[in-house]
Amino acid sequence: MHTIGILPGYDHGTANPHIEFAIATGIGEARNAVVIGSADAVVALAGEGGTLSEIGFALKIGRPLVALRSWPQIEGIEHADDPEAAVGEAIRMARLAAARQARKSKRARLGVHDQKSDQTPDIDQTTNIKDEPKGLKS
Repeated sequence: MHTIGILPGYDHGTANPHIEFAIATGIGEARNAVVIGSADAVVALAGEGGTLSEIGFALKIGRPLVALRSWPQIEGIEHADDPEAAVGEAIRMARLAAARQARKSKRARLGVHDQKSDQTPDIDQTTNIKDEPKGLKS
């Protein structure tokens, strides 16, 4: 297993000493979207605004999210009391999400639609204009 750090600045030297591969982006806090978008699951530690923005991104795009002894006030995320439990739950959730995505992709390849999309009519089914508006000619 390896560690990758997506850094907000251009200086590789600012990486945590546990980071093996530092990616210096120079994009500031916008890197939070890159971090979360690149993750299969997220473990959130206690933090401040940057961590909170990462939690928001994870919730927005549906990434599995576990808070480690933190963020009890936020609904919709799992919580864990020790690091092993947090990582274990994040891995379990990521595997479930990957399996759901694989099933969804397979259904799409086979042309099978889920019930929700079957209930959404096509534009052709909802639009039935019989007469042109007055004053317009084709």
